[in-house]
Amino acid sequence: MNEDLTENDKEIILYFKMIQKLSNDVSELVATDDFMMTGVLESIEKQIDFIKDIYKTDF
Repeated sequence: MNEDLTENDKEIILYFKMIQKLSNDVSELVATDDFMMTGVLESIEKQIDFIKDIYKTDF
């Protein structure tokens, strides 16, 4: 990662990590409870893709 991150960059990275964790948690819920939340998962994945596109990186 770039060593010259601003405070805003750090907040966005933290936000991304929170979304990623939420996505993983929801995926586990869907897998274990057969609970259909496809729209929620797609929304979270779009947010993750958007942040990855901004920073052109995988965290």
